[in-house]
Amino acid sequence: MTTDGLIKWLNVSMSVLRANISMVCFLLQMLNEEISTDRFSPILCPRASELIATYDEHVLVSTFKFGVLYQRYGQTTEEQLFSNPAPSPALDEFLGMLGKRIRLKEHKG
Repeated sequence: MTTDGLIKWLNVSMSVLRANISMVCFLLQMLNEEISTDRFSPILCPRASELIATYDEHVLVSTFKFGVLYQRYGQTTEEQLFSNPAPSPALDEFLGMLGKRIRLKEHKG
């Protein structure tokens, strides 16, 4: 069952939830076995389904953009830093661990 399907299924009257609390606990434990429902009790909130749906629609960002500047030993000026023709093997390895590399000259995003 998808999260949206579960939210729609749980979108029932609070009296039905109170009557079927053991079923709700069972469904929660099916989703995650580590959930403890020993002290579980419903919270009466008329807008609960609306609040859950609003929260569920938030887009979580899991990507980041950043730049890395390579400074060779002895380089002290901006012109020297920006004129490095190629990275060292160690920098190449480090950049490979960080993620996908792009060429700024061609990057549109």
